[in-house]
Amino acid sequence: FFFKQKTAYEIYQCDWSSDVCSSDLLERHVLRLHYLDTGVEVELELADKARRVSAITLDISQFLARLDWRPSRTIADLPIAYHSACSLQHGQQVRDEPKRLLASAGFRVMDVPEAHICCGSAGVYNIMQTEIAGRLRARKVANIERMKPRLIAAGNIGCMTQIGSATPLPLIHTIELLDWADGGPLPQDLTDRGFSDSDLR
Repeated sequence: FFFKQKTAYEIYQCDWSSDVCSSDLLERHVLRLHYLDTGVEVELELADKARRVSAITLDISQFLARLDWRPSRTIADLPIAYHSACSLQHGQQVRDEPKRLLASAGFRVMDVPEAHICCGSAGVYNIMQTEIAGRLRARKVANIERMKPRLIAAGNIGCMTQIGSATPLPLIHTIELLDWADGGPLPQDLTDRGFSDSDLR
């Protein structure tokens, strides 16, 4: 549907706040080329559009890094645990950009032990394989809480829902934290928990 509605000429840059979306777009051209290679009839024009869209697709952390973004203010050494979604670190091979951006905003970014292991969300895996997904979630949350962060940063709504259901720690989207550091509002989840802007500076 996406490729029938948009052409590469109509899109200058695709950047996404959810790494699942950008990871999916990056894979589309591989699927199209695979169909062509296996003899399945696919319009060459459609495959070319898929390739072009994939070539200009970035995770939003990559986009900000390319802009050499710097926050207008910095957070005072707030310790946070950064969770990297599988779709981001394995699918897109994006591992350092979100952490560098958070660190540039003054957050003390803590690497979660066994960061390469899934939290158990994995799309609908936590619905289809609830028992295994639950064990993965417990393992991920234990690794995070062992570090004693003030909050958790992540960029994938599936991971945020999965992890957030098993920990009392605030779990905030990476971009919300960067926006806050750049003069934006305190993330709503922190406000709801009774934090104030001055509490965390």
